[in-house]
Amino acid sequence: MMSNNYLKCHKYQVDITYIDIYFSSMFYKNK
Repeated sequence: MMSNNYLKCHKYQVDITYIDIYFSSMFYKNK
């Protein structure tokens, strides 16, 4: 249970990082 929760948290953080990078690249392209 504990490790499963950790994996979920970790995946969520990774998704946030990718979204951040994605939007940053979009922003720079539109500039």
